[in-house]
Amino acid sequence: MRMQQLDKWNKELERLSSSKFKDMDSELFGHYKGALKQLKIEIKAYIENYEVLSFSKKLEVEQQIKTANRIDEILWNLNDKVNPRINGHVAEEAEQGYYGTWYTLEGNENIQLDFPVLNESYIERLLEKKVAGKTLSRRLYDNRDQLAERVTTALFNGAVKGKGYAKVAKEIGELTEANYKQSLRIARTEGGRVQSSSKQKAYEEAKNKGISLQKRWLATLDKKTRHQHQQLDGQTVDVEEQFNFNGNLADGPRLFGIPGLDINCRCTTISVVNGMSPDLRRDEDSKENIDYKNYNEWYNNKVKEKAPENEGKEIKRRMDFLKAELKKFDMGDWGSLTESEVEVLYESYYEELEEVKEKIKDFDIDVPFSGSAGGIDKFFNTQEAHNSWKERLTDEDLTIIDYYTGPDYKVYNQIMREGDEAFLNNKLYRGISLESKQKEIERANKLAQIIDGYQAENSFKTYRSIRGMYEGQEWDEMIPGEYSTVLDKGYMSTSLDLDAANKFYGLNTIRLEINVKKGDKIGAYVGELSRSKDEKEFLIKPNTKFKVLSKSSRENSRGGIDQTIELEVDNSE
Repeated sequence: MRMQQLDKWNKELERLSSSKFKDMDSELFGHYKGALKQLKIEIKAYIENYEVLSFSKKLEVEQQIKTANRIDEILWNLNDKVNPRINGHVAEEAEQGYYGTWYTLEGNENIQLDFPVLNESYIERLLEKKVAGKTLSRRLYDNRDQLAERVTTALFNGAVKGKGYAKVAKEIGELTEANYKQSLRIARTEGGRVQSSSKQKAYEEAKNKGISLQKRWLATLDKKTRHQHQQLDGQTVDVEEQFNFNGNLADGPRLFGIPGLDINCRCTTISVVNGMSPDLRRDEDSKENIDYKNYNEWYNNKVKEKAPENEGKEIKRRMDFLKAELKKFDMGDWGSLTESEVEVLYESYYEELEEVKEKIKDFDIDVPFSGSAGGIDKFFNTQEAHNSWKERLTDEDLTIIDYYTGPDYKVYNQIMREGDEAFLNNKLYRGISLESKQKEIERANKLAQIIDGYQAENSFKTYRSIRGMYEGQEWDEMIPGEYSTVLDKGYMSTSLDLDAANKFYGLNTIRLEINVKKGDKIGAYVGELSRSKDEKEFLIKPNTKFKVLSKSSRENSRGGIDQTIELEVDNSE
């Protein structure tokens, strides 16, 4: 119950939010259930093996480490499903908060309004905003890490104390359920936070258009409602003002920045219209009441009409999902699916992907190129930017590129990474004249200028494999959506051909998947000019800064670890 009842437009929005949350809840429950099933398999195997081991074998940490890594892998796979779903839900709440405000204004005031389309970058900024020092991504990763630590501790303690499989499995089931509920709390709180923020944005824009309005706090009045929010119920303030509870100020619900006032808050705000400027456009067809539309009907007519590319973006999101799932299947990441289930799903996803690729051609959507080796040269040769860059290359430029793609790449990179002085004083080159060394320094630096002459005309993906692995804090710090870094002070040789990149591997291997966006200016495609044309090389400038989009880690067939890190260029200052 609320002191003031919601109108039918706000009731529609509240119903939609509730329905979307339930859909997300159902999906998360399924993901956690699948992860728990896999965890129990690992737990059963570990405890059964532990019980028959000799005392000395029980003290060995190798088996513990292997099991801990497997638990970590299961929970990273869970994380890869849970985090995008929560992020998607939160983004939807931000969008509905903004457009829903215009929906209720039009409905309540019987008026047609022109309003700005919400910029996607605004939603991204809302999602990345820190609350109490942490972004949404950080909270979700902390939640995952906490579960991994508690599950591992419960397993090892349970084995040592001889609790048996049933008791340990029950304890880990409880830990998993608690973590699932925490994920829901994060989703509800963050979804509400961004919805309040985007509502505030809509209120301010509506006022700028000539609508005289205030905002009113509405609390759900039942036994669960905090007494603080009961006191806030009905408080009405001007759009630019903040709600006040005992000196704590906020633009709207879940925006105090105080956990006790924000977490699991179910309050909302509504607009209170006091007047309209005479120049606001009324419905021209009729002075009678405008027919009621539910939010989805209104959104399709008003928002998609303004931004037809939104449909294309939805198609692209589906395409990205299908590609990611097919890649997981190819890598053997089946989750809890059987081989026969994977075969059916793989065929279904592949057919849908082909259909989606055709659909997206009808929209002006920048789809990153990721094709076979045979199509890579063609991809660049049909770009005016690439052809123009090649035409500007001098004989000296071509020579420098040729030298780099031969044995000189080590020297060029040593110069860039260690500096001129270190190179000049390196005893390995004491038999080389100073003039020759200075010429090498000149070439190494000029190569960066040469490849800086190309600007990506279309988006594409390029790859790099490195022997080794990130460990400990270095790996933990790579929080997707937050972490940016310069990976190399030297040149980065990458390949648009995934198979070519995968030829470089070791016991442990890091694979970088780099998204180069249209307009990026970070290097050039030198595949046709290289001594090793089959490598399909895209050469990246020294000190290029990248942002981590996603990361995963899994055991490989060689007994080591494969880490995959998806990156994009960080163009921020």
